[in-house]
This record gives sequence, C-alpha cells and structure tokens, in this order.
Amino acid sequence: FFGFLADKFGRKPAMQLTILLMLVTTVLQGCLPSFSCCGEAWGWFGLVTLLVLRALQGLSAGGELSTAAVYISEISPRKTLGFNLSWISVSGAFGAWTVAALVVFTIESSLSKQDMLMWGWRLPYLTSIVPGIVLIFMRQYLEETEDFEDLVKEIAAKNANNATQDMEEGSSAASEEAELGTVQELLANHKLALLIGSLGTAGIGALWYVPPVYGVQFIQQSEKLPPNAVTFSEMLAYFIPTVLAMFVGMLVDSWGAGKVHTLALVLGCIVSPAPLFYWWAHVPPQ
Repeated sequence: FFGFLADKFGRKPAMQLTILLMLVTTVLQGCLPSFSCCGEAWGWFGLVTLLVLRALQGLSAGGELSTAAVYISEISPRKTLGFNLSWISVSGAFGAWTVAALVVFTIESSLSKQDMLMWGWRLPYLTSIVPGIVLIFMRQYLEETEDFEDLVKEIAAKNANNATQDMEEGSSAASEEAELGTVQELLANHKLALLIGSLGTAGIGALWYVPPVYGVQFIQQSEKLPPNAVTFSEMLAYFIPTVLAMFVGMLVDSWGAGKVHTLALVLGCIVSPAPLFYWWAHVPPQ
C-alpha cells in the first residue's frame, strides 16, 4: 500500500503518512479502556480496538521500513549504500526497540504491579507523542529523490505519446493497463529477485521475532522471572544488533549483500536455533 503511494505521489508524502499513522495509532493505544479500570464491557471494547490499532500500527511500520529503504537507496552513493542503509536498523528497526524496552524497564522498576496494571502501561504509548511530533516536523524538509522525479517525467512522456491510443481504446482500458503495469513488470522481469526477496524476508522475520519475543516469554514462564528482568533482557537482545548494524553495513559494501544475507540466514535460522532451543527445553537449570 505505502509502496504504491510512494510510486504514485512521491517518497516524501509516503514517509510523512507512515510516521503520522504510526504516531496516531500508538497514542490511541495509550487511551484505550481496560478491564482493570473500566469493567468488562469497556474492557472488551478496548481489546477489540487494540487489535485494530495494532494492525494499523504494523502496516505503518512495514511501510516505514520499506519506504525509508527505497529513499536511502535512491539518494546514497553505491559504494556506501550498505552502511547508509544500516542506519535504518541503528535508529529504527533495532535502536527504537532498544529505547522502547529501556523506557518500559524504567517504568516497571519504578511502579508497583498494581499501578502498572492500572495506569503505568499507558505511559510508553502516550510519551511517544514527543518524538513523533519531532519526526513529523523534520520530515517536511525532506526532498524528493531524483529517481522519483525521473519516474514522473517518464510516465508523463509515455502518457503523452499514448494519448491518442488511450482515447481510442477508452479510459477504463487505459486505466486498467496502467494499474496492472507494475505487477506485470515485476512478474515478467524480476521473478528471481521476487522469490529471493520473499523467502529471504520470511527467514529474517523468523530470526527477528522468534528469539527476542517468543524466547524471552518462554524463559519468563519457565523460570518465573519478574517482568522488569524480562524487559531488560529484551533491551539487551535489541541493543546488540543495534551496535553491530553499522559494521554489517560496511561488510555489505565490501563483501556484497547476497553473501551477507545468506550468511545471516544460515547462522540465524539453521546453526543457532537448534542448540539454543534444545538447551532451553532440555538442560536442567542446575
């Protein structure tokens, strides 16, 4: 969806919309009624609304990452592209999660369990309005990339050359052809890249979410750890890739994206998980 907006209206408005949607959905989550404070009826309303807001939040986060990656790819020199793209992980993909976990850890360590359930859980959502407003303000100074401006000129020239044909075939046929053009080109000319990108993203997604999210919850349930200890471990889990991201970016520039991506999939999805989960599940604590 946001990729279509970025191609249709520009990278800048797409990135402004993603951060706006992310901010609104995050702040609204902090305003929802809960079972603890508002009773069962309002609690169910808050739960259903939370699911909708989390879906929209996830949509905006996915659009933010992909649009930011395209924007940086189009404005960066080829020789430092990997390093420049690594700042998405430093500031957003991992860095933001590290800061979020630190905020939650601080709140959990400062409040009692009862206060956390009643109102403390709202603080991380509501305080996000400060960095969100700053980002929205700063993004108005973004400039469109030359690649997008060239794309607009190319489409305008193509439409001008085909104006007579479009009038003869009818506006609906021309509209359908333009609408399907991007998908047809992707399937016709970029099959291998589409396959590798889809499967590679699936593998990285498993590596990204399973150990830091499921792994920490697994340890909490089996070892009966306090919530702030679990949050602190999540902060460490995201802090390490935040620090390493720039070095991996430089490795991509010197070694190549394909080799680094393959190495990450092999180490993260094949070599590491099996002994790690076996250790968690079968080795006695003593």
